[in-house]
Amino acid sequence: MNLLSSSPHAFDDDAVSIGASLATHAAIAVIAAQREEQFRDALESRDTIGQAKGMLMEKLSVDADQAFRLLRKLSQQRNTPLYEIARTLTADVTPPPQRRRADRAG
Repeated sequence: MNLLSSSPHAFDDDAVSIGASLATHAAIAVIAAQREEQFRDALESRDTIGQAKGMLMEKLSVDADQAFRLLRKLSQQRNTPLYEIARTLTADVTPPPQRRRADRAG
């Protein structure tokens, strides 16, 4: 945080102290916002990786550890972040067609 004045020595000790306090509060707010964004991104990544693992488990009849190892291996082979591999895999899925109401009734 920068405070500027058009005249030299415009800020006395009290002004500097208040400015430092305001800068500290602003820094804390920015750090908290960054952490919240990182937390949201981590949750989204975790969900996407979990979905990709589930898809591999179903299609290849493997367990969760094997599915994750497959994702990790592909990530390393392609030099692509694991999340991107999972995102691509889950994005390529066409949702199943919706059943008609009469079909659901039984």
